[in-house]
Amino acid sequence: MSDKLKVLICDDDEGMRLVIQKLIEKTPGFEIIGLCDNGEDGLKKYDELRPHVVFLDVQMPKMDGLECAREITEIDPSACIVFATAHEQYMKEAFEVYAFDYLMKPFDIARAKETLQRILDTFNQSRDKVVQQALSPFAKELNKLMVRYREGTSFVDMADIILIQR
Repeated sequence: MSDKLKVLICDDDEGMRLVIQKLIEKTPGFEIIGLCDNGEDGLKKYDELRPHVVFLDVQMPKMDGLECAREITEIDPSACIVFATAHEQYMKEAFEVYAFDYLMKPFDIARAKETLQRILDTFNQSRDKVVQQALSPFAKELNKLMVRYREGTSFVDMADIILIQR
């Protein structure tokens, strides 16, 4: 099982799909599992592949990105949707379907990298909470202190602790 977040890119502009693809490929922690050029195919691929993150354009053939996002959130309300579009006027509607972010084309690469980092941070925090909740009872019984840090969680034997300082 991969620890990478699975990504689906859905944009009718081949050049923009390539830009987003290259950006994601160069960002550790992500794996592209699908590409498509319209909302209808995007919805089908989402249902089939269940990616963690979906990059959507707004204006696409067959089904626009907003409708696709609505359908995706019906399937999974926790889906992480990032709109990458040249159309500023749809921003309000995008956030009404709980978009994680709204990148305006041509977007700044540094801004897009910040979005990817925030996505990673959000997913890592969620994973840490699940692990902590699952393991907390065991840590107390084993007389260990659970220590969470950016890279994960460790257990420290209470007898080995001399000083705790933040």
